Amino acid sequence: GRVTITSGGNTSTLSISNAQLTDSDTYTVEATGTCNTNSESATLTVNPTTTTTDPADQTVCQGTNANFSTTATGSNLHYAWTVDGSPFGGDTSSISVATGALSPGAHTVGLTVTGDCGTVNQSATLTVQPSTTASDPADQTVCQGTSASFSTTATGANLHYAWTVDGSAFGGDTSTINVPTGSLSVGSHTVGLTVTGSCGTVTQSA
Repeated sequence: GRVTITSGGNTSTLSISNAQLTDSDTYTVEATGTCNTNSESATLTVNPTTTTTDPADQTVCQGTNANFSTTATGSNLHYAWTVDGSPFGGDTSSISVATGALSPGAHTVGLTVTGDCGTVNQSATLTVQPSTTASDPADQTVCQGTSASFSTTATGANLHYAWTVDGSAFGGDTSTINVPTGSLSVGSHTVGLTVTGSCGTVTQSA
């Protein structure tokens, strides 16, 4: 609403309480004496309070960029970003963080916005997921009728395993399988493996 203007009669003071942006204006005082009337004016500028939106959390694969931004209001705004406590980027409302040198896991992105009417602190979490990797299962030579064991060591996020024997699906979503050989012919057979994760797919064979 409008400000409350308090001024008594015949006073040289004008008081404005609860000033709002809409109260920015030019105010004039008239002083009247026996001989004449004189007027003077002053301009009131009301600056907005500093506010910012919270940058959204980001989850990205290692090696890709994570983008953070804020929308701020206020006057004479300045932005200071940090990644894991270290200054990052410039005096801008958005940054792009390269993650190739960051370790997998959670990292803190901090933001301080300073304006004429206050300072606001915000933060976001950058989660870096590792690339999908899988070791090559070792070749096996066994006697017909015994089982052959195949395994892989995989890294990454949200991993899933798909095995095949001679092109046909075999086993479950596990890092290890045991292949009975009683029904297999003598000779070589191809064991295939596809490991899929949030950050890529790896194919191996034995």
